[in-house]
Amino acid sequence: MDRKISSKEMVESLWLQGKYDILLIKLCDRIHNMQTIEIKPSEKIKKIIQETKYSFLPLAKYFGSTIENELRQLCLKPKL
Repeated sequence: MDRKISSKEMVESLWLQGKYDILLIKLCDRIHNMQTIEIKPSEKIKKIIQETKYSFLPLAKYFGSTIENELRQLCLKPKL
């Protein structure tokens, strides 16, 4: 049976493979997901924000302060 890998595992795997273009696309997708997060149930919102803080924010540092700042602000913005 296939197990679903975590976002952290996915980010680490792509990083180790040097697939930085895919990581940048994933970051942009995460920003969009965070911008439209209010349509999700509150428990799902909490999970997505935690996942973003621990898997995507550290990655965003490598792609520049604009992406990092945008993602950080979206994590802080009240959603519940």
